[in-house]
Amino acid sequence: MEEKLAADGAFHERRRTTEFRAEIQTAINRCSAENGSNTPDFILAAYLISCLAAYDRAVTARERWYGRAPVAVGGPEPELNCPPMPPIDPPGHPDNPILS
Repeated sequence: MEEKLAADGAFHERRRTTEFRAEIQTAINRCSAENGSNTPDFILAAYLISCLAAYDRAVTARERWYGRAPVAVGGPEPELNCPPMPPIDPPGHPDNPILS
């Protein structure tokens, strides 16, 4: 029974990661964020996911260093109810003070 639960958990984790990667890839593509580096959106999405995983490991190591309970990594993900991203003004647009 435990093996089935572990297999089900691994399946759901892979599906969640695949869906997350697809959403990041879509956001990169929607914002044309790949244009600056001329890197395909799927490569950038994989890179960003690996950055998040590295950060999770760093936070866990930090908590252990300070003698605190490690942060749960790979546990149930909190429900995120993020609002839609606002439109991004192109470089040079008067409403884009950073990129003008």
